[in-house]
Amino acid sequence: MNPFYKEGFYRLRKDRKRLFRRVLPFFIIFIIFIVFLTHVLLSNRIPPIIGYFELDESLIRAPVDGIFRTSIEDMERVRVGQIIGYMDTVNKKIEQNTSYYKRYIDLLEEINRLGDKINLKIDEIRIKVFNNDFKEIDKDILYLKSVSKERLKIFNSIKVLEGNIRKDIERIQGENYIFAIKSGYVSFFIDNLIDRNLNEVSLSQLNIVKYTSFSGKRVKKGDSLCVIRELPPKSLILFSKNFVESGKYIIIDTDFPSKNLIRTKVLKVEFLKNFYKLTTLPLEFNNIILKERIIKGKILKIY
Repeated sequence: MNPFYKEGFYRLRKDRKRLFRRVLPFFIIFIIFIVFLTHVLLSNRIPPIIGYFELDESLIRAPVDGIFRTSIEDMERVRVGQIIGYMDTVNKKIEQNTSYYKRYIDLLEEINRLGDKINLKIDEIRIKVFNNDFKEIDKDILYLKSVSKERLKIFNSIKVLEGNIRKDIERIQGENYIFAIKSGYVSFFIDNLIDRNLNEVSLSQLNIVKYTSFSGKRVKKGDSLCVIRELPPKSLILFSKNFVESGKYIIIDTDFPSKNLIRTKVLKVEFLKNFYKLTTLPLEFNNIILKERIIKGKILKIY
């Protein structure tokens, strides 16, 4: 037996351990990278089915800069001409009404001053009458008439000023108050694609859609505030990897924006690059009002 065989054997084992220790960190990093990449791909993957409702809707925009205020509940039924909110521009209103307000106060003070003169003169006349002194009564009466005429002029000026203030308030309300331009259900949670034609957006854009409410937030003139929608939806456009024959009924289990069951009938089928585009007629959507246009989920049943 070779006396160095055993020694050489163990020397080989030690070299293997050293090699393994060198490779181990890189192997761990590689596994972590694969896990992370898989997570990213799965989190951003397009669900088995994604779609959007085509609704008869009207978008409401901010008429002026300010903070959007409303006391109406989300998805509340509104009528044409109903006030659904207003733009809070208090500082602007104060600046516009300051000149009117100062003039109004000045006139009230003038009326009070003339009223004091009239009351004082009446007291003087009473004292003279009590003392049977009628020498200056005619002059006192003429003075009262002149002061009363002056006071009446001020009252008329106040009426004119009040009318101007009322017109200014109506003008401000016309700028700041937001009226329903159609009857329907108002939704204050609107998606970030509300200004775009959904037929022109990609599936990846539909997949990452977000909803935002601007109630109580500062917005600029022209920004989207809310949308008024009429029910029922005109159609439901679905993108699915599964083929469904035209005329079939399908039941969809949605997990976005919430868990719901939707029953719809397929009217038209088109094949795109990787998906089938299904134009469907929504028949039942769990007796709820779908305030969001975008849905994601899976097909439970085809019949």
